[in-house]
Amino acid sequence: MLLFFLFLGGFIIYQRVQVIKHVRSYQGLVAKITKEAGIEKYQSTILAIMMTESKGTGQDVMQSSESLTKQVGQLENQEQSIKQGTKHFKELLDYAQVRGCDYSTVLQAYNYGMDYIDYVANHGKHHTQELAEKYSKEVLAPALGNTEGKRYRYLHIFSIFHNGGYLYHNGGNYYYAKIVKWNQYQYESYEKIIHLIE
Repeated sequence: MLLFFLFLGGFIIYQRVQVIKHVRSYQGLVAKITKEAGIEKYQSTILAIMMTESKGTGQDVMQSSESLTKQVGQLENQEQSIKQGTKHFKELLDYAQVRGCDYSTVLQAYNYGMDYIDYVANHGKHHTQELAEKYSKEVLAPALGNTEGKRYRYLHIFSIFHNGGYLYHNGGNYYYAKIVKWNQYQYESYEKIIHLIE
């Protein structure tokens, strides 16, 4: 049994490293685009959002098409996706500063949309897991047709220990900010190891 768990743990770590390496291949492009947008210090955040959204695969690596066209899959290539995702992130960042909200609100709003910033601004100005879940259940899900609070299974380390592993249909992912931070931590840790080796 111990051997099985060691193998499983090793496999999970290997898979994670492959995702990080794939996302890292966009590092140069992200550096260029964030510099042009004036938010160079958020390079690893943009890469962490990419990890969260797509693991760096597909055309719309930042799943940013909806923020531009309100439709999925409308961007032609990865560069367009990163440019739009970075632009949208900066818009969220600027608006959160105007409304006096914290950084976690910005991250969660990338998943929920700009209206979440107003919601947090009217509920204490600080993103919390409870506030994000309430917004998902009472605002976002009903607005998109889930008026009965229907849930579906979502197995992630954060969700399992929080509520047994569930999200609301049409309610976004209320663990999003936490997942992006965790992905950013993993990415930056990998970068430090690579620099030590080099």
